[in-house]
Amino acid sequence: MKRKLNNHGWGFSTFIAFIGVFILAIILITIGAVKMGIGSKNSLPLDVPVTTTSPTPTNPPVSSGDDYQDQIEEYEEQIKEVAAMVVEDYKENWDGQQLVYTVSDFIQANYLNKLEINANLCSGYVVVSQVDSKPDYQVYLYCGNLYTTDGYQADLDKEIE
Repeated sequence: MKRKLNNHGWGFSTFIAFIGVFILAIILITIGAVKMGIGSKNSLPLDVPVTTTSPTPTNPPVSSGDDYQDQIEEYEEQIKEVAAMVVEDYKENWDGQQLVYTVSDFIQANYLNKLEINANLCSGYVVVSQVDSKPDYQVYLYCGNLYTTDGYQADLDKEIE
């Protein structure tokens, strides 16, 4: 005795159930990827812009400020600490490329207060690179006619508003 096979295929309800399970799987995978930080390559806090740069600065220094050296060293240390905090918080998303964060970005994100020496606003940036699997921070400051760090490049800096 031969049995007849059902030649009608899937029903509409089976099709809808399959699509629902498929969409649920995509949503769960997306949520898992976002939680693991896979969703965005350059996820950094508070929309701090990231700029890649060449490793060797080309502009010569404008002047030196020996009278303000202690204040400048303190500012450089503050900038390094903020950059280290940003890189540490998001190091799993950092692929080792060279990054540039400006002082203006840190001020806008409320990481730093305005840097000033004798009524001269200081601007600058920090270049973060990877040396022996550890971050290396090079700070470049520009304080008007008072001080400019050796190797400072104005095109990598933003004016402070």
